[in-house]
Amino acid sequence: MGSGSPASERIRQIEGVAERAAELTDRLLAFAGEDQLHVEHLDLNQLIEAMKPELEAILAGRAVLELYLKDGLPQVEADRIQLRQVLLHLVTNALEALEEDDSFICLRTGRASSTPLISRARC
Repeated sequence: MGSGSPASERIRQIEGVAERAAELTDRLLAFAGEDQLHVEHLDLNQLIEAMKPELEAILAGRAVLELYLKDGLPQVEADRIQLRQVLLHLVTNALEALEEDDSFICLRTGRASSTPLISRARC
């Protein structure tokens, strides 16, 4: 079976679904207090890049996902599953908030100041 064959692609999709099911199980156990968070050092840019196909699937052609990932950022300490959930919800909420003339959702990483900043702007 070739790496580009339909069966190979289907197996990759099944593996992705199984991985998300395992993450959901871990999340439910953590929510129930039966499991600890698994805090680790993560490269946020790598996580976002790895999730790009999943995030684009959420958009289902209704918008284009644009990534602006700053190089050289320090790793963050976080639970990988929770951070994935945050990113999934962020993109889902952005999609729901799109106005008719919007067609892009931008994810941007970078260093932030300690002053909260909220903006609604084009990429």
